[in-house]
Amino acid sequence: MNFIRRGGYYGMFLSAQGRCLSLHRTQDPKATTKDRLSAFWWLAGKPIASRLHHAFKTQFERNLVADGVFEMNLDEAIRFIEKSAQDMGTWTASENDMIRLMDMIERHKKALPSHAPTPLAGITELPKLDNPALVRQFQESLRPHAV
Repeated sequence: MNFIRRGGYYGMFLSAQGRCLSLHRTQDPKATTKDRLSAFWWLAGKPIASRLHHAFKTQFERNLVADGVFEMNLDEAIRFIEKSAQDMGTWTASENDMIRLMDMIERHKKALPSHAPTPLAGITELPKLDNPALVRQFQESLRPHAV
């Protein structure tokens, strides 16, 4: 959780039951109700999460059936969040991608090679990447740049 706070990252998730879903923002995804967690993204900060949340509510106002509850297709909601983030010039990262990014940053700090075991406590095997392009972009940012 310290990595998340220090980095200023913020979470957004959809919880769905049938065709009814709601969109939430959080700094602590462990506090969410896992049984209804349908999609989760890490974002580049609270302002981005707020802008995406507002854009979603505005776009799907016609689907609002109760306070904060929308009747709609989950896949449509997911596509909207991911495309809107991209259109804002920012990124979304899955839980798997954030674990990979944390691993990459720790390896960089400790000068560990990529074939060494992960320095992250409690993780024996790194998860599959969901967005390899995002991770490549972060890798590039960690490389020393010529001055």
